[in-house]
Amino acid sequence: MSTILEVRDLRVKFKLREKELTVIRNVDFHLQEGETVAIVGESGSGKSVFTKALMGMLDKNGWIDSGIIKYKDEYIQNYTQKDWLQIRGSEFGMIFQDPMTALNPLKKIGVQISETLIYHKNKKLKSDAEAEINKLYQYNTPNTINKIKELTNELMQVDSKLKDLKEFTKNGVKDLRELVKRHHAEIKLEKSINVVNTKQSINDIKKKAKKIGFDPKEQIDELLKIVETTNEKIDQLSIETVKEIKEELPVIEHKIKDDAKEIGNLEIKKAKLQVELRIKEKLSKQEYQSNKDNDSERESKKQKEKEIKFKLKNDLELVKGESIKEAIAFLDIVGIPDAENRYHQYPFEFSGGMRQRVVIAIAICTRPKVLICDEPTTALDVTIQSQILRLIKDLQDKFNMSVIFITHDLGVVANVSDRVAVMYGGEIVEYGTSEEIFYDAYHPYTNALLKSLPQLGVKGEELFSIQGTPPNFAYKIEGDAFAQRNPLAMKIDFIHNPPFFKITDTHYAKTWLLHPQGQKNLSLYKKELK
Repeated sequence: MSTILEVRDLRVKFKLREKELTVIRNVDFHLQEGETVAIVGESGSGKSVFTKALMGMLDKNGWIDSGIIKYKDEYIQNYTQKDWLQIRGSEFGMIFQDPMTALNPLKKIGVQISETLIYHKNKKLKSDAEAEINKLYQYNTPNTINKIKELTNELMQVDSKLKDLKEFTKNGVKDLRELVKRHHAEIKLEKSINVVNTKQSINDIKKKAKKIGFDPKEQIDELLKIVETTNEKIDQLSIETVKEIKEELPVIEHKIKDDAKEIGNLEIKKAKLQVELRIKEKLSKQEYQSNKDNDSERESKKQKEKEIKFKLKNDLELVKGESIKEAIAFLDIVGIPDAENRYHQYPFEFSGGMRQRVVIAIAICTRPKVLICDEPTTALDVTIQSQILRLIKDLQDKFNMSVIFITHDLGVVANVSDRVAVMYGGEIVEYGTSEEIFYDAYHPYTNALLKSLPQLGVKGEELFSIQGTPPNFAYKIEGDAFAQRNPLAMKIDFIHNPPFFKITDTHYAKTWLLHPQGQKNLSLYKKELK
């Protein structure tokens, strides 16, 4: 299978009340042709924002800050809304969560399917006609045009990687050193508070001693010994913590040295690409000038242009009638009985499950290559959920689509997904095949989600729930985002965000439990799960 969609180091930001919020944090993701990948996590984990970024549907205050999104051979992360309209709906389809809000209550459902077909067919006809007309007046050879496009894409990719590497180089060691300084400052403050409290306690002892007439030297010496012991403990803890932090410095510094070399190589590559692009653009202008038409050729091309426009007008008229027949056929495909009569009914005349089938018909009628399902069964009862999931799977096979399935319920995707990506705090924390995630999960958050499944509950016992709430993106996330809610979190979880550790060729998890020094904790953790 080949990769149809690839995401690398994606970071998405939002501006809210003069603050910049990083909602998607350096996510890597890929989707193969014909497979289903489920993205699971609680509300607020970043699932919907991630898929909106893939569809060019971020809110006005959101933007892709860095990273790349590659669809087939195109880099689409910097697409304008005009560019997105060329592929959204035709190449990418989406099934929304609530069918009643996804459908227009004032329009017949058949019209809503037909207008989708008409829009995309008309767009293709117009685009083809425009391309044909442009070809008439195209004074550059296709090879020149393709080479310029290829160079521009490569330059964009190099620029994106350079930006990320420079950002890491700038902040990597600096963040750790600042953490050491901040730690020393906190220890100093703690000791100062200790001194102030001690002075206050000595004054109190002296006052009481004066009242009852005895020498308080023994009590004061005892108090000073306690303070000295406390300060020694504070110093010891400080040394241990700083040692742990400093152990990370060589790892970060080594990576920065490697990145510095890569930055140099990329800068050279970028300069070469820019020179090559300028030369190619200059040659393109010369080629354009040398291939211009004479008067008779121009007249002939104008006549041909008129013929193309006339044919387009006729084709646009034919599309209307064909789209009605196709809409009825798609209603039948998604399992709506008596499709011809149902075509003329309004959304309120359908049940919740039937409305969701209509939404599915709208999403797939243009035969997209990638279908994104944003919690499509949340508003439905359990029996209907099963039917909708089976329908999506059947349609995927019929139209050879690749599917991204978003849900907060791991149980929903147990039988439909090939791979599962678990998302928390705006990043993917574990991914693997369905079997690996369901039977051999490693990240504490994944296991917490699995324990939360109602179907795994035991009669008479309280259902498991994850305490606390997902992190607030308004504040900088230190360490592992799940540490605050993880009762078995280690010290390092609060300090440094873990990298991905490889478990198998298809299974990776972002947890310090998989670090060689965390193996003992991992054994205890696995026993706790059993």
